[in-house]
Amino acid sequence: MFFINILNLLNIILFKKKRTSIISFPDFDDQTRGILNYLDHHEVVILISGNREKRPAWVDERILIIRKNSILGIWMLLTSNQIFFTHGIFGGFKKIAYSRQKLINMWHGMPLKNVGFLDIKAGPLPDFHYAYSTSPFFQKILSEVFGKKLCEVLITGLPRNDILTKPVVNPALIQCKKEYDSVYVWLPTFRKSNIGDIRDDGGGTSIYCFDEFDVNKLNEILKKKNSLVIIKPHPMAVLDKAIDGYSNIMLINEDWLSTNEMTLYELLGASDMLWTDFSSVFVDYLLTQKPILFITPDLELYKNNRGFTFDLSEIELPGKIITVERELFEFLELEQNLLKSKNNELFNLVPYFKFEV
Repeated sequence: MFFINILNLLNIILFKKKRTSIISFPDFDDQTRGILNYLDHHEVVILISGNREKRPAWVDERILIIRKNSILGIWMLLTSNQIFFTHGIFGGFKKIAYSRQKLINMWHGMPLKNVGFLDIKAGPLPDFHYAYSTSPFFQKILSEVFGKKLCEVLITGLPRNDILTKPVVNPALIQCKKEYDSVYVWLPTFRKSNIGDIRDDGGGTSIYCFDEFDVNKLNEILKKKNSLVIIKPHPMAVLDKAIDGYSNIMLINEDWLSTNEMTLYELLGASDMLWTDFSSVFVDYLLTQKPILFITPDLELYKNNRGFTFDLSEIELPGKIITVERELFEFLELEQNLLKSKNNELFNLVPYFKFEV
């Protein structure tokens, strides 16, 4: 408490420079990458929490990379006249006059699961002047989540979605597309977490969402179809150790993305189908006009433990819902023609980010 009080006091006192600070989780995520395209005429600092030293290829040499918790990082933050973040800055960090320092909440996705004031287990919420949303539907939800006026939630789309809809140029992705007829990306959210918002929302800790999942059968089906599924677990998730080494199933993390000089939304843009559950990524993926599988074996349990921001019985999710393992295998084996998800404007109205601060 003493630290944050001092920080807030210094933020009021210190002179602000024409500088933009960006804080995201994970470090160098797609929201950071996306917003950089709109900050050409600013001094920019990316404040990181991890120990990653390698500068991503998409980060210009003129952009400073500094540890957020260092003295220099705090100085840069407090003397910036513009701050963008995806999860928060420091717990209890307060906004000051907008004319002196703009505090912009890019957030990390439009919420399907309860967060903020809609979640009884939620911790303190970040303060800000404006947040970004993808439609009037989520503008209203985010205003309730953060206790803000509708006018404080801007319908701009998200910076990262510009990356999602770009042509594939990454060499590793081009090679992957040559080797396989179809590439699927599986992005499950967490049920239990041990980083950031530490919580237990029920359900298992299997990386495949299903308990006692037949991984061998999935791999065999994918092999026959010459298809690859790339699984990236949520960075906050507590998961059982998964056996790697399958021919047509790949497990990746942030280090893998960094090594291959790409970000997650670059990978998503190259994929042929999204597999997910309660993750907000589906809202962004609608812009690709590609099909979506919602793999939700613990739907009722998650609904009772965490809850959703809207009633799924009244508003249908824009894809095929899979609740048992058999349905997934049948879907793949029978090569069902899943209709491409329409760009459901209820969820996502903005095809390209409209920069506003």
